[in-house]
Amino acid sequence: MNPRNLMTAIAIVTGLAGLAAFIVPAQITSQIFPPLGEEAMMVGVWHRQVLGGGILIASIYCWFMRDAEQVIARRFLFATGLCFSLNALVLIKVSIIDGVTELPYPPFIILVIFAIASFYVSKKLLIETLDR
Repeated sequence: MNPRNLMTAIAIVTGLAGLAAFIVPAQITSQIFPPLGEEAMMVGVWHRQVLGGGILIASIYCWFMRDAEQVIARRFLFATGLCFSLNALVLIKVSIIDGVTELPYPPFIILVIFAIASFYVSKKLLIETLDR
């Protein structure tokens, strides 16, 4: 997989997730935390929209980094892999360790796949750079 394709996939998937969090925050919040009162739902909706905006920002960065030079793409993908890994660890902490909610498997799996792919392509670019 080349860095352009990976960053395009990351940008599209995270962009869709960000838009969903921004457009339908109440539905997402009620799926994550089913028994909510009105005030808690308002906090959850606000939180989801703020996170949706942040996710869209990350998506835009990935979209515009698609044509970066190899050295920059390698560093960007390594940092992206760290971010996806940290996000997956936060999901584990919140769900399994703290027991706040159940582990959301689809987002968790996507985060792990993107983290592994980012690290892999970053390492592949490093090896290509060193071979030159």
